[in-house]
Amino acid sequence: LAEAAGFTVDAVTATTPVFRDAGLADKILGLGRNTRRAIDAGYMDESRGRAWFASLSEGPFVASSTLFTVVARA
Repeated sequence: LAEAAGFTVDAVTATTPVFRDAGLADKILGLGRNTRRAIDAGYMDESRGRAWFASLSEGPFVASSTLFTVVARA
């Protein structure tokens, strides 16, 4: 996408943080916020969504997300 926008891409790196604490993962990844959005949009039943989110703190828990950093110049 950066190249298509006219940039010269010098480097692309991927970083994958792994979360083992549900509370921290919620703060960083917005699990509760996104669960609420899924419920409000009709993708998830209210009771199932609440139950799923509550179960995250019961453990064991692991979550990850890959972040890409693009170093580019105009």
